[in-house]
Amino acid sequence: MSAVIPADLSALAMAINEEHALAERHAELAIHRAKRAGDMLVAAKEQIPHGQWLPWLATNCPTIKERTARAYMRLARNWETLESKSADSAVLTIDAALKLLAEPREESETAPITPDDLIALDG
Repeated sequence: MSAVIPADLSALAMAINEEHALAERHAELAIHRAKRAGDMLVAAKEQIPHGQWLPWLATNCPTIKERTARAYMRLARNWETLESKSADSAVLTIDAALKLLAEPREESETAPITPDDLIALDG
């Protein structure tokens, strides 16, 4: 996607601010959509017989990997905790929200962030 970049400095500033606002809005939409999908996944899982969840997920939601479904359900189940841990959960990324929900590690267990930590959920 190639956008026309304004040459005028004031037009550039206006365009930069507009793109920034859109980026923040999309981040807000992403986490809320993931939470909503998680609510629905939880509701579906509650209706499915034991041992049939993964086959049902693969058949009915083929573009959602098991790992992503678990992440969305975790967001949904822990939404209140997330809101209490973050002053602005609306602008958190999904990965950042999941990290906030992670169990605290002992200091000796804390590992440095690796490039794999930066890969998207389905990456």
